[in-house]
Amino acid sequence: LGQFKIIDMATTAIPNTPSLVDPRPFIEKATAFATIVEFTTKPFEATDGNWAVVGRKSSLKALPKLPWDGADVELFKGITETLKPSVDGGSATTATQFLPKGGDLRKFSIGAVTNVACRSNAPTRPDQIVAITKKISPLSKTRNQLLAVVESIDEVIPYGLAISRAYCLWNVKNDKVGPTVAFTLADGTMVTDEKLLKRLHVTVQSAHMSGFLVDCPTSILTTSSYKQIVTQLSKTVPFELQIFEADELRQRGMNGIYSVGQAAVEPPVMLICSKKVAEGKRSADTKAMAWIGKGIVYDTGGLSLKTTEGMGRMKVDMGGSAGVFGAFVAACKLELDFDLYCILCLAENAIGPNAYRNGDIINMLSGKTVEVLNTDAEGRMVLADGIAYASKNLNPEVVVTMATLTGAQSFATGRGHAACLTNTDSMETRAVTAGKATGELVQPVLYCPEFLVKEFDSKVADLTNTVANRNNASSSAAGHFLEQHLDKDYTGAYVHFDMASVVCDTDKHGIGWGVGLLLQMFVQ
Repeated sequence: LGQFKIIDMATTAIPNTPSLVDPRPFIEKATAFATIVEFTTKPFEATDGNWAVVGRKSSLKALPKLPWDGADVELFKGITETLKPSVDGGSATTATQFLPKGGDLRKFSIGAVTNVACRSNAPTRPDQIVAITKKISPLSKTRNQLLAVVESIDEVIPYGLAISRAYCLWNVKNDKVGPTVAFTLADGTMVTDEKLLKRLHVTVQSAHMSGFLVDCPTSILTTSSYKQIVTQLSKTVPFELQIFEADELRQRGMNGIYSVGQAAVEPPVMLICSKKVAEGKRSADTKAMAWIGKGIVYDTGGLSLKTTEGMGRMKVDMGGSAGVFGAFVAACKLELDFDLYCILCLAENAIGPNAYRNGDIINMLSGKTVEVLNTDAEGRMVLADGIAYASKNLNPEVVVTMATLTGAQSFATGRGHAACLTNTDSMETRAVTAGKATGELVQPVLYCPEFLVKEFDSKVADLTNTVANRNNASSSAAGHFLEQHLDKDYTGAYVHFDMASVVCDTDKHGIGWGVGLLLQMFVQ
């Protein structure tokens, strides 16, 4: 063969492809709990920044004073009177005035939120708060000051979360910062509840971390670097961490997640995070809970290859894992009265010689067999093993799954509401209420396994991994597929969130969706 060298590809190890970007600075940023905004309970101090106020028009008009020296409240009310907030926003929602301040001019902006919200929307209208905040208090080289006028203490969390969603941690340059935010009631009383502001700060920290992870390209956030981030935080937060990786997954019977990730350079990983409370602090109602997130760090569709357009944003396919992990980290810093587990099912759905194939039959951890008819229905395969592990080994009374699971979700509930499928009326009500309280909106979808599980009938296995009829409530059906992998003796609540269309905002940045929702639902 002359100059040609024969290589035995069966025995030659293929080295890991080096990342095009050093992930270490990004891992450091993700674990530093950076926030773009600051919250304060004290009157504003003199700075070079600009001033801004946001709230309902009725609350703005009632405000008797402003927390800035030299701010003319009558001028403020006159400007407010000219604002005409509409249900869908509009140019008349904000106004800007320049006020004299120490021989200089101070930019003073006001944003009015509508009082109108339909029964499926959050009463505080976080959608408008986000849009208004971006206009009246943009990122700046100096820290601006933003006053949020709320009608009650209960509105502090939704206002604070909405304001924080106006800024993207990934795109923030070192020389630009968001505002310092204070809250006041319409009667002029400043909100000084330290415990409430701590909860808001912890929630926003975790939401920014979650959104940052969603925005990370896969050249940075691989399954291995994701594992590094979780491992580092387990030591500082802290919490207990168990890691199942690569061949250990297969040895444990976790063939769903193993099969999906086996073709990728970086191995599939299941991370089991746990935070247990002292016996005397454990609630009599709920002793343990498991939150399980889909963590597909990149989804090509596998051999059922996506189009270029469909694949371009698939770095966000780990948004469910980011949501549950962000909420878990925040919950660890707050007061828990139940044992909390967070399972991250991490894999990259890649193409290669070892890729799982359409037609394969996979023996799942639950004991069920699954016939693969579409390798692009991979999220349910990785989650199924996480669900089986949690329900069999952790004794939870509530199992929650969160995933960018189906394209059908947006057809079922739109682009502003995640789909919620659950086996109890009480959890459905709790989810909807928490969504309206935080601005992370959810809409119940059909729960009817008697009609929908048959969509996964297979002649050669217990289940197929995709529906026979896409026009038969397929977002609900996907949730029922997951439900089939609960342990046969599990009798607790099952709650599934399909958040495919809400994981990012209209600018296609991660917003940390799910962090505020889960904390509001379960960590009071």
